[in-house]
Amino acid sequence: MSRIVSKDLYTVVSPKELWKVYKNDVWRCGRSSHAGLDKLRLGKDLDYAIDPFIPNNALIIPNQKFGISFADSLDKLRKQPVSGRAWRLGVGKQLPEGLCFNFLQKDHPLLNVSRPMTAEDLILRLDKLSKLMINTNEKV
Repeated sequence: MSRIVSKDLYTVVSPKELWKVYKNDVWRCGRSSHAGLDKLRLGKDLDYAIDPFIPNNALIIPNQKFGISFADSLDKLRKQPVSGRAWRLGVGKQLPEGLCFNFLQKDHPLLNVSRPMTAEDLILRLDKLSKLMINTNEKV
Protein backbone atom coordinates (compact mmCIF):
# COMPACT_ATOMS: atom_id res chain seq x y z
CA MET A 1 0.00 0.00 0.00
CA SER A 2 1.43 3.40 -0.97
CA ARG A 3 1.08 6.53 1.11
CA ILE A 4 0.72 10.02 -0.36
CA VAL A 5 2.36 12.82 1.59
CA SER A 6 1.84 16.40 0.53
CA LYS A 7 4.55 18.99 0.95
CA ASP A 8 1.86 21.68 1.02
CA LEU A 9 0.16 20.87 4.31
CA TYR A 10 -0.40 24.10 6.21
CA THR A 11 -1.24 24.25 9.89
CA VAL A 12 -3.79 26.81 11.06
CA VAL A 13 -3.27 28.16 14.58
CA SER A 14 -6.27 29.73 16.28
CA PRO A 15 -5.82 32.61 18.72
CA LYS A 16 -6.54 30.21 21.63
CA GLU A 17 -3.79 27.84 20.47
CA LEU A 18 -1.21 30.47 19.49
CA TRP A 19 0.87 30.40 22.67
CA LYS A 20 0.64 26.62 22.93
CA VAL A 21 2.27 26.32 19.50
CA TYR A 22 4.67 29.28 19.89
CA LYS A 23 6.38 29.30 23.27
CA ASN A 24 8.11 32.62 22.58
CA ASP A 25 7.24 35.94 20.93
CA VAL A 26 6.48 36.19 17.22
CA TRP A 27 8.25 38.85 15.19
CA ARG A 28 7.57 41.14 12.23
CA CYS A 29 9.73 43.56 10.28
CA GLY A 30 8.26 47.04 10.23
CA ARG A 31 9.34 50.65 10.26
CA SER A 32 10.37 52.83 13.18
CA SER A 33 6.83 54.24 13.45
CA HIS A 34 4.67 51.16 12.75
CA ALA A 35 4.69 47.36 12.57
CA GLY A 36 4.21 47.27 8.80
CA LEU A 37 0.65 45.98 8.92
CA ASP A 38 -0.88 49.04 7.27
CA LYS A 39 -0.67 48.03 3.60
CA LEU A 40 -2.78 45.20 2.24
CA ARG A 41 -1.36 43.41 -0.77
CA LEU A 42 -4.39 41.56 -2.04
CA GLY A 43 -3.50 38.56 -4.15
CA LYS A 44 0.04 38.49 -2.74
CA ASP A 45 -0.26 38.50 1.07
CA LEU A 46 -3.97 37.84 1.32
CA ASP A 47 -6.51 36.06 -0.81
CA TYR A 48 -9.69 37.85 -1.81
CA ALA A 49 -12.86 37.56 -3.81
CA ILE A 50 -14.94 40.20 -5.53
CA ASP A 51 -18.31 40.76 -3.88
CA PRO A 52 -20.51 43.36 -5.62
CA PHE A 53 -22.63 43.76 -2.47
CA ILE A 54 -19.94 45.17 -0.19
CA PRO A 55 -18.11 48.52 -0.29
CA ASN A 56 -14.96 48.47 -2.45
CA ASN A 57 -15.97 44.96 -3.63
CA ALA A 58 -13.03 43.18 -1.90
CA LEU A 59 -13.81 40.37 0.51
CA ILE A 60 -10.72 38.95 2.23
CA ILE A 61 -11.03 35.17 2.44
CA PRO A 62 -9.05 32.57 4.41
CA ASN A 63 -6.41 30.76 2.40
CA GLN A 64 -3.78 28.83 4.31
CA LYS A 65 -1.15 29.45 1.65
CA PHE A 66 -1.39 33.23 2.02
CA GLY A 67 -0.69 35.56 4.91
CA ILE A 68 1.27 38.50 6.25
CA SER A 69 4.79 37.32 7.03
CA PHE A 70 6.05 36.92 10.61
CA ALA A 71 8.93 34.96 12.15
CA ASP A 72 9.18 32.82 15.27
CA SER A 73 12.42 34.48 16.43
CA LEU A 74 14.49 37.59 15.93
CA ASP A 75 17.21 35.40 14.40
CA LYS A 76 14.77 33.99 11.82
CA LEU A 77 13.49 37.50 11.06
CA ARG A 78 17.05 38.64 10.35
CA LYS A 79 17.45 35.79 7.84
CA GLN A 80 14.42 36.90 5.82
CA PRO A 81 14.90 39.24 2.84
CA VAL A 82 13.51 42.29 4.69
CA SER A 83 14.92 45.43 6.23
CA GLY A 84 13.61 47.79 8.86
CA ARG A 85 12.91 47.50 12.58
CA ALA A 86 11.96 44.38 14.53
CA TRP A 87 8.52 44.41 16.14
CA ARG A 88 7.38 41.67 18.47
CA LEU A 89 4.06 40.31 19.59
CA GLY A 90 4.70 39.20 23.15
CA VAL A 91 3.70 35.83 24.53
CA GLY A 92 0.17 35.91 25.88
CA LYS A 93 -1.12 38.77 23.72
CA GLN A 94 -4.49 37.88 22.21
CA LEU A 95 -4.94 38.19 18.45
CA PRO A 96 -7.96 40.30 17.52
CA GLU A 97 -11.05 38.23 16.74
CA GLY A 98 -11.12 37.05 13.14
CA LEU A 99 -7.32 36.71 12.79
CA CYS A 100 -5.19 33.58 12.96
CA PHE A 101 -1.74 32.33 12.00
CA ASN A 102 -1.00 29.55 9.56
CA PHE A 103 2.30 28.03 8.54
CA LEU A 104 3.94 25.52 6.28
CA GLN A 105 7.11 25.71 8.39
CA LYS A 106 6.62 26.70 12.03
CA ASP A 107 9.44 29.28 11.98
CA HIS A 108 7.58 31.36 9.35
CA PRO A 109 4.01 32.00 10.54
CA LEU A 110 1.63 33.88 8.25
CA LEU A 111 -1.05 36.14 9.70
CA ASN A 112 -4.38 35.53 8.01
CA VAL A 113 -8.11 35.86 8.45
CA SER A 114 -9.99 33.00 10.07
CA ARG A 115 -13.24 33.91 8.31
CA PRO A 116 -14.23 36.08 5.34
CA MET A 117 -14.28 39.81 6.08
CA THR A 118 -14.19 43.11 4.27
CA ALA A 119 -10.90 44.91 3.76
CA GLU A 120 -12.16 47.64 6.12
CA ASP A 121 -12.83 45.07 8.87
CA LEU A 122 -9.38 43.59 8.36
CA ILE A 123 -7.72 46.99 8.57
CA LEU A 124 -9.44 47.63 11.92
CA ARG A 125 -8.16 44.31 13.25
CA LEU A 126 -4.64 44.94 11.94
CA ASP A 127 -4.67 48.32 13.66
CA LYS A 128 -5.63 46.63 16.95
CA LEU A 129 -2.85 44.08 16.45
CA SER A 130 -0.31 46.83 15.71
CA LYS A 131 -1.13 48.44 19.05
CA LEU A 132 -0.31 45.15 20.81
CA MET A 133 3.12 44.91 19.16
CA ILE A 134 6.31 46.40 20.59
CA ASN A 135 9.00 48.17 18.58
CA THR A 136 12.29 46.70 19.78
CA ASN A 137 14.31 49.25 17.73
CA GLU A 138 16.48 46.32 16.63
CA LYS A 139 17.65 46.77 13.04
CA VAL A 140 16.78 43.98 10.64
